[in-house]
Amino acid sequence: MEDIAIVALAQTKSYRRFPDSEPALLMGLVNQVLAETGLERREVDFTIAGSCDYLSGMPFAFISNVDAFGAWPPVYESHVEMDGAWALFEGFVRYLAARIAEQQQVIANLVTVDSEQRLGQTLLHLADTLGKKNQQSTRVELKISHDELSEMVGTTRPRISLFMQRFRNLGLIEPNREHVLIIHENKLTDYLAQIA
Repeated sequence: MEDIAIVALAQTKSYRRFPDSEPALLMGLVNQVLAETGLERREVDFTIAGSCDYLSGMPFAFISNVDAFGAWPPVYESHVEMDGAWALFEGFVRYLAARIAEQQQVIANLVTVDSEQRLGQTLLHLADTLGKKNQQSTRVELKISHDELSEMVGTTRPRISLFMQRFRNLGLIEPNREHVLIIHENKLTDYLAQIA
């Protein structure tokens, strides 16, 4: 199971009456959280907002708050009226639903996809989630042993070693002594399509 955590928190002072707009109130908080986490706006792909439009006296007043967390590039956004706790609950339920769907896919793959394909898909997933991309390849700087890959893929370590050597020989991956794995995603995707 993947660990999840609250990695940053920002809170405004309590105001009897804030002299500016809600987006102005939120902008500083969003910037503070982004600075604490080291994330950039483009790396946030989902937001949930809890608001009290009835206090603003305007319908859909929360829409203007999108300006605070960034409307570009477009992100998936959800809104819960009245209570931030419900927004947090919705986010947690969405996270759990995504994890369940991911685990169902893993189980289906274990039953229906051969281990070489699963290794290739795992490497592509690692490249997508942990990699630093350039024009030709993606660099995964996390040290991952063949034992760990065998656990992720659901096969033996010798088979992982065999497939990794094959991927190396075909120019699909390039490991180096610094334990950095360079993955040529387009080549690997094409190879997996050929052997499917």
